Amino acid sequence: MYMYMCTHVCPQVLYLNMALVIFFVVVECLEVYEDGTNGTPPTEYFSNMWNLMDWCGFILFLLVFIESRRHVDHTRPGPSAPRPNLPSRGASSAK
Repeated sequence: MYMYMCTHVCPQVLYLNMALVIFFVVVECLEVYEDGTNGTPPTEYFSNMWNLMDWCGFILFLLVFIESRRHVDHTRPGPSAPRPNLPSRGASSAK
């Protein structure tokens, strides 16, 4: 049952997390752009340790996202794989 739930719930959670990461990447790109319009070179932006940590986190999440999708796709039961014994909708519990 856990594997069945994981292969159906995890993709939604992964995509939600990816949407948040994309949002923060856009925010960081805007920060680089704003620094550039103020005459600050991009090297100064990347010399800040917090900005480097942000980008390392984005890259790390991207790698985790790729591996997680690969795992979910590999463990998702195919059409010929046995499905777990789950009650169907509308089926009565008393027979």
